[in-house]
Amino acid sequence: MGAMMCLLVLFMNCDTMQDVKKIENETNNLALLSVSGLSGGGPITPVECLSGASPLSFGVSYPILVSGFIQTDKFVINILSSDIPMTLRVQTTGSVKLYGILYGPNCSEITRNGTSSGNFTINSYITTSGNYWVEAVASDSDGLTYNISATKL
Repeated sequence: MGAMMCLLVLFMNCDTMQDVKKIENETNNLALLSVSGLSGGGPITPVECLSGASPLSFGVSYPILVSGFIQTDKFVINILSSDIPMTLRVQTTGSVKLYGILYGPNCSEITRNGTSSGNFTINSYITTSGNYWVEAVASDSDGLTYNISATKL
C-alpha cells in the first residue's frame, strides 16, 4: 500500500501571539504558514523566519553567553503600527567577535553589519509594522558574554 499525504488547513481567529503559540502547541507544532492582522501590530511574519528566536524589548540590554567556537543567536522585535515610521537600532557591546543580520517582516534580509572582529550596530529606517528578526553570529569567543539591545531612534 502506498503512502498517503494529508493537508490540514485551519483558519483560526487569534487576538494575540499567545493564541498563536497555543494553536501551535495544540497541533503538535505543525508549521504555521501565516498569521496576519493581530491587534496591536501589523501583520505577523511566518514563525519559520528564525525559529526559536528570543524577543527583544526596546531599551533593554540582554546578556548572551557564547558557548562554542561559532554560535548563532536569533532574536525577534515586534514593531507596532504606532511605532512607525522609526529608525531601529540593534547593537551589541562586549568583547565577542560578532556580525549581525536584520530581516524584515517578509523574512528577507534588510542589512548586515560587522566583520566578526568586534561588535555590530545596525540602523534601519522602518516604515512597516510586524516582526523584525536579528541574527547575531559570534565566532572564536567561547566563554565570553556580549549584550544586545534594540532602540527606537
